[in-house]
Amino acid sequence: IVMEPRSSEDLPSARKAFVDAVRVGRGAACLAVYRGKMSEGLSFDDDLCRGVICVGVPYPQARDPIIVAKRRWNDAQRAGGLAGMLAGDRWYELQAYRAVNQALGRCMRHRFDYGALVLLDARWAGQGECSRGLRRHLAKWLQPLVEEGDAWSWLSSRLRALFAHAPQAVETRRAQECGQKLSVGTNFQPSLQQQQ
Repeated sequence: IVMEPRSSEDLPSARKAFVDAVRVGRGAACLAVYRGKMSEGLSFDDDLCRGVICVGVPYPQARDPIIVAKRRWNDAQRAGGLAGMLAGDRWYELQAYRAVNQALGRCMRHRFDYGALVLLDARWAGQGECSRGLRRHLAKWLQPLVEEGDAWSWLSSRLRALFAHAPQAVETRRAQECGQKLSVGTNFQPSLQQQQ
C-alpha cells in the first residue's frame, strides 16, 4: 500500500514504489486524496491502474476564505453583467465534479484501457432517497456505462466478470483495429517485388 505523500519531494519515490510493486506482479494499492498529486497529476497507464474507488463527493471547504471570496467574486461579476460567468454556487459544485472526473481518469487513459471505476456515495445514484442525480456531471463517455448496485455481492460479481473478460476483449479489439489499419495500408503500398 502506497500513500500519497504530503511533500512534493517524496512524490517520485512514492510513485516508484507503486510502479515497482505493480510491475513485479505483487499488485499495489495507492491511497490518494481528491485534488492531490496522485489523483490528478500523474498518469497510470494500462496495468498501472485497473481500478479507482472514489469515496464521497469532494466539495471544497465551504468556509475556506479563498472559496468564500471566489464565490462572492463570481456572483458580483455575474450581477455586473459579465456574460458566461458561473454563479458562485454553480462554480463551487463544479469543483467537486471536476475532482471526481480527474480521479476517475487515472484509470481510463485510452480506448484500449480498461478498469473498474467505483463511486461509493449514494448521491451519484440515479434513484433512491439519498440520490442527487450527480451522474449527469460525470464525463459524457462514462455516463452510459454506469451501473448501480446495492450490495457488496453484486459489486464483487461485476468486478470478477470485468476482470475475467476485459483483457481478452481489449486484445481482440486492438487486433481487429490494428489489422484493419494494416490491411488498408498494404492495399495502397506496393511491395518491394512490385517496385523492382
